[in-house]
Amino acid sequence: MTTPIKPPGQGATPSPTSDVDASRAPGSVKAGGESFQSTLEKTSHSASATSTADAVRALVDDVKAGRATVGQALDRLVARALDSGIARTLPAAQRADLEASLRTALLDDPSLVALTKELERGR
Repeated sequence: MTTPIKPPGQGATPSPTSDVDASRAPGSVKAGGESFQSTLEKTSHSASATSTADAVRALVDDVKAGRATVGQALDRLVARALDSGIARTLPAAQRADLEASLRTALLDDPSLVALTKELERGR
């Protein structure tokens, strides 16, 4: 079964704003009185991402300067992960499972293994 395709200019043309709902426009206020933009700004994680990147850079610098081994740096990364976000609220058994999973990933994940080897070579 085929449906004919109408060339441009034939048929009813909707007005450009006919499907726009003003209440959903950027910057509009939701029923709760808060705009999407202000909600988005509250959930921004750029500061924590920067501090995480800085912490990782500091660990790499420590390894390169001989102040820490690669193993010590990885231990610190795992500890940082366990002490951040929702991980810190986990019961001890779940934290132990998470730690085991992170350490397994560091040993088995090809990308993480490659990064570890690259860090070891960069010393």
